Amino acid sequence: ETTAWTVRALSLTQDTHEADSVRKHQDRFAGCELPREEFVAHQTAILFLAVPEELTGGAIEVWDNRSATVDVTEIVDFAENLLVQLRGDAFYKFAGFQLPADSQEQSALQAVVLEQFRIAPQKLEKCASFL
Repeated sequence: ETTAWTVRALSLTQDTHEADSVRKHQDRFAGCELPREEFVAHQTAILFLAVPEELTGGAIEVWDNRSATVDVTEIVDFAENLLVQLRGDAFYKFAGFQLPADSQEQSALQAVVLEQFRIAPQKLEKCASFL
């Protein structure tokens, strides 16, 4: 049973294919006074709200393992209204993308990330609570 959630809003602009928009990582619960290893997400969902038409490049690259030492196991292109669900222990990143220099200031890749956690009640008491 899920006992904790983290919700993040992303609004990304990028002017080069060279750098990752979001570096390779594994979702972990912030705000707990216990070792981070105990708080790897059970599941992560990413909903793309807006993907500018002029965006080129970029994708979610997924390593579906605990160490992220093998090759990418899945590549998902950005698409508006796309819901991507990942195992919580998967490593992933947003590969770099490009927006034209003359694109409107409001042009940005926008997404919501929902991380779900299964934390035992006695450990959950040691975590920050936000409303």
